[in-house]
Amino acid sequence: MKKFILIILLVCSLSVISYGQIQTNENSEHTKVLGLSKKSDWWFFLSTNGEIDFISFFETVNSFSEERAAFSTKDGKWGFIDEKGDIVIEPIFTNVYPFLSGLASVEINGKWGFIDKKGDFVIAPIYDHAYSFQEDAAFVKLTGKWAIIDKKGKFLAAPQFEQSIDFRENVAGALINGKWYFIDREGKPFIKQGFETIYYFSEDLAAVKINGKFGFIDKKGNLVIKPQFKDVAYFKNGIVAVLLKGQWGYINTKGTLVIKPQFDKAWPFNKGVAKVKVNGKIGFIDTKGDFVIEPQFDDAYHFSYGLCGVKINGKWGYINEKGQQVVSPEFDKTFPFSKITDSSIK
Repeated sequence: MKKFILIILLVCSLSVISYGQIQTNENSEHTKVLGLSKKSDWWFFLSTNGEIDFISFFETVNSFSEERAAFSTKDGKWGFIDEKGDIVIEPIFTNVYPFLSGLASVEINGKWGFIDKKGDFVIAPIYDHAYSFQEDAAFVKLTGKWAIIDKKGKFLAAPQFEQSIDFRENVAGALINGKWYFIDREGKPFIKQGFETIYYFSEDLAAVKINGKFGFIDKKGNLVIKPQFKDVAYFKNGIVAVLLKGQWGYINTKGTLVIKPQFDKAWPFNKGVAKVKVNGKIGFIDTKGDFVIEPQFDDAYHFSYGLCGVKINGKWGYINEKGQQVVSPEFDKTFPFSKITDSSIK
């Protein structure tokens, strides 16, 4: 009966959702890529050929990460489904984070721990809070302070930090006595100087705030771009968005402006294009600053597998890299396409 209802819903949905041909070069025979969209109370999982892969009826569903997607029920409990839409971990958790490095951080009975993809605890729920593993290390909170543990739950650094920033490029951030420091896996600062604010390292450079302005340092602590910006993003493809005199532009790793400040908001580049906002509308530019897709969207994600979720007149759809509409804007919400890799997928 359930499958019959889903088939009827699928046919009805196809009558109101228009699709174009969606292409991606990042698929293989062992890889599945799904987009996620919500319409009324139904969640549609869209495959890259423009068809509905499956439909689920949950309160909330998040994007897939490592073959699992978190979902919530009306009573606020969270569990996980697999790439077929089947419930593989029952909804018994108060909060969850996505699977990373094979483990997911979950909250149950007011405490946080880590489960594997079968839903079994591999690190017991004893923490006040716990973030996902990044580069095989995770920040957990005990007695009001943050610590670092490995995947066996062993302390790499004892509880001592006021706040934390996850590991990127083997470097994390920690707030110590009101100053932010870059630390290693053992919690030791490898740059002596503390800063007002820090962002994580990307392409060997990190933003730091000194006297109210952002600049960039390398991993030796050398200031390579002097503090002069009100706000910044992170480097991608050798370029970073910066806020200067009220407008956003882009500089290179030497601090030279490569795209003059002219945008209301700007985001990092991804495969040669970046999302920017002009006069309240979002479009996409190339590395020369020329628009490849004119500003026309109320909101948008970044491109993922050649597709981008965009919002028009209060509804979400998908466009391709040419700006062509491939899924009409009829959804209440969308998420970027994400990859699911599983040896069982043929």
